[in-house]
Amino acid sequence: MYADEDAAGTPDLLAVARPLLSASDRGGLQELLGREGNTDRLTAMLTNGDRAAARLAAQCLAFAGGPETARHLVELLHQDDRVVWTLAENALWGIWFHAGDDRANAELHAAVEALGDERTAEAIRRLDDLIARCPRFAEAHNQRAIAHYLKDDFCRAIGDCRTTLELNPIHFAAHAGMGHCYTALSRFQDALHCYHHALQVHPHLEGIRQSIGQIRMLLARRCGPPM
Repeated sequence: MYADEDAAGTPDLLAVARPLLSASDRGGLQELLGREGNTDRLTAMLTNGDRAAARLAAQCLAFAGGPETARHLVELLHQDDRVVWTLAENALWGIWFHAGDDRANAELHAAVEALGDERTAEAIRRLDDLIARCPRFAEAHNQRAIAHYLKDDFCRAIGDCRTTLELNPIHFAAHAGMGHCYTALSRFQDALHCYHHALQVHPHLEGIRQSIGQIRMLLARRCGPPM
């Protein structure tokens, strides 16, 4: 149900969340999600068939969700409904990018913007400073891994991917990124191992399935099919 009231007759959760989201009131949304059952209710909205409600719920979870919310969302990555798993994936990225304090989040976004503008050295410098201040900010390590990868510094990138996964074991992109690094180093069995871990978390990563297929074809031509 999605209108003025939910099935229990209480004020609709999204009606309360919508103005908080519009005002970018992260604290208010975190308080709302902290109330018993609200995170479960928002997560359930992603699968109830109401696309408008699902999108708004995903935005709330992305902006104010935490590690417990992320664990719920990972389960939805295994859904067959593309809309559901896409919303869950987007919400996970939002959680990961908002996992620091306001200053850390702003610094991360500035580094990502530099990376997008191909100012890779600046991005790495910003991420170095951010990680020095917030060493447990997993997404900062992941973004630095991407920056190192773009500079063909694959060993450093692998180190940052490993740290990302120590801090956030469900980070499917870090698994995939480490696989890309091992592929670039021609360490194909290690790459396959990482790619399979990525798919265990997020089975709809078609690009990773293609990478696995390409490696298997290469290995088959060299020495027969891999075990």
